[in-house]
Amino acid sequence: MKIKDLEVEIKRKNIKHIYLRIKNDKVEVSCNNFISKDFIKEFVLKHYEKIKKQIRTRKDKDFYRQNAPKIILPIVKKYSKLMGLFPSKISFRFKISNWGSCTSKNHIIFNYYLIDEDKEFIEYVVVHELAHIKFKHHKKEFWELVERFFPNYKKVRE
Repeated sequence: MKIKDLEVEIKRKNIKHIYLRIKNDKVEVSCNNFISKDFIKEFVLKHYEKIKKQIRTRKDKDFYRQNAPKIILPIVKKYSKLMGLFPSKISFRFKISNWGSCTSKNHIIFNYYLIDEDKEFIEYVVVHELAHIKFKHHKKEFWELVERFFPNYKKVRE
């Protein structure tokens, strides 16, 4: 069934309520045999804006999942070789508060949204997190290491 620009699949089940789920770009409505198609249409239209927003959000996240590793991992490889510091693992997350982090086990986690920044800033974040493999703090020797491999880090941080 097509409702506006949404492809809606109706699954009839022996259930009491009506449920709406989004799978890929398709809307799935689960309901019992007694609920009419008109009621389903009204139900989907009532939630139309929320459905569209969720689909857009998923597409946006798919973009970041596909592109962040392609952009960031070559930079990590480059600076790991230069610095002689290699993470035990690299992963990505959607974060709000920081661009990257390094665990006590040298697992580096990058924010997917980092790819929205300038290449120079991405390089700084990579060097910063790699430096945490050697120094788990922000004391003088940490910043000296960052500066050795990224001399203009203070300007880029601003």
